[in-house]
Formats: sequence, C-alpha cells, structure tokens
Amino acid sequence: MTKLIAAVSVGLFLFSACAVGPDYTRPRLDTPPSWRLEEKEAKDVTNTRWWEQFADPVLNNLITEAIRENNDVRIAYARVEEFLGRYRTSRAAFFPQVSAGV
Repeated sequence: MTKLIAAVSVGLFLFSACAVGPDYTRPRLDTPPSWRLEEKEAKDVTNTRWWEQFADPVLNNLITEAIRENNDVRIAYARVEEFLGRYRTSRAAFFPQVSAGV
C-alpha cells in the first residue's frame, strides 16, 4: 500500500510541474504579416553569385568550370528527380481515378 501511495505522490508531483500559474500571459511577438517571399525575391536570394564580390577572374573561372563539369551533382539531381517520379507514381493509387468502359 505504501508503494501505491508513493507512486501516486510522485505522479502528482510530476504532473504538477506541467501547470502554469494563473497570472501567465502569452508574450507578444512582433511577426511580419507574411513570411513568404515573392518569386522574384526568392530567385534573387537563391541565385546570388556571391563569389563575384571578390572581383577575382580566376575564382570566377574556377567556379564556372566547376558548375559546368560537376557530373556528381547532375547525377544526384537526376536521382532525386527519378525518386520523385517514382514516388508520385506509387502515390497515384491513393487519389480518385476516372475510368470508362463499354
């Protein structure tokens, strides 16, 4: 019986730790009206050529060549696209389908 009382006491103690006092007020957060970027802004952010700020033609040529010759990234991109295609095909059975027969 003492084990039961001890277990209930510990349980109530742990449960009381989750309680919030009666004077709790939610903090005010300054949030923007929308968090998404417009398409043009997103393209400007993601397509930056940050290395050009150094004005080094050797660095520019190296990065351009690396982007052009990087087959590993192209292979990885193709694998991701293949996965997405297979995933969409396998999920197609879960959506409504229309068929006709004679």
